[in-house]
Amino acid sequence: MRQIKFLKDLLIEARKQLFEYQAPQAIKETIFTKKAIQSMKAWGLSEKDLVDVIVYGQQRRPLNKFLVRTRKYYGYEIGVLYKMDAEKYATIVISCWKRERR
Repeated sequence: MRQIKFLKDLLIEARKQLFEYQAPQAIKETIFTKKAIQSMKAWGLSEKDLVDVIVYGQQRRPLNKFLVRTRKYYGYEIGVLYKMDAEKYATIVISCWKRERR
């Protein structure tokens, strides 16, 4: 009985490690809305910072039809609200923010 439970746990863990890994996204094109550009200026962020968050950031719970990603840095955190355009295979950045971390 213990052997069956052990094998079952082993297979579950193997499945998690093999299939639940999310590789960084490949982005063909990034489009910034006017609001996103205003937010970037207000928070002192560059396009490179936001693309970095989209590619390497942690996926958060979706907000309506938009996706949210955040990335933590030493002393602060950057977040991006965006959506994916399936026809152009592009990322459309709607808004961004930066907040201090403790």
